[in-house]
Amino acid sequence: MSARQIELTGERFIDAAPADIFAMLIEPAHQLAWNSLYLSASLSPAGPVAEGSVMTGRFKGAGRATVTFANVVPGSSFTHVSRLLAGGFLPLGDFRHRYDVAPVGNGALVRQTVRVDLNWVGRLLRGTISSGFRRRLPESFDEFYRYATSPHRGE
Repeated sequence: MSARQIELTGERFIDAAPADIFAMLIEPAHQLAWNSLYLSASLSPAGPVAEGSVMTGRFKGAGRATVTFANVVPGSSFTHVSRLLAGGFLPLGDFRHRYDVAPVGNGALVRQTVRVDLNWVGRLLRGTISSGFRRRLPESFDEFYRYATSPHRGE
C-alpha cells in the first residue's frame, strides 16, 4: 500500500439472520438508529437501496456529505463511496466503505473494509486519519452488534 492509501479491514460474527443483518447495514433509517456518526440521512430515489442510490446527510466529523451506493449485491455486499472531508468542507481524499455479509451457521460474518485514497492534504494528515479509522472500526462494530442483537430493535 502506498502513502496515498489507507486500508483497514475488520470482521465480526453476529448471531442474527444474514438477511436481517444486511438490511440493518444498508438502509439509512437503520444506520441512523445504530451508527453514532449519523446525524441525519435521506435516500434518493426513495425506495429500496440499489446500485447508484444516493444518501445525503450530516455526519459527525464530516459535516454534510453525499454517499453513493456502489457494488450492491443484495443480501451480500455494498460499498459507500464519497469524498472524505474534514469539517465538512476540506477534501482529504476519496472514501470507500465496503460491507460484506456472509452466512455462518445460524448467524452472519460481517466484514467492513475502509479505504481512503488520499489527496495531498490527506497525505499530510495520514497518521491522524489512519488512527481515527483504527479507533472507529471497532466502535462501529460494537454499536452495530448492540443494535442487531437488541430485543427492542424496531420499537
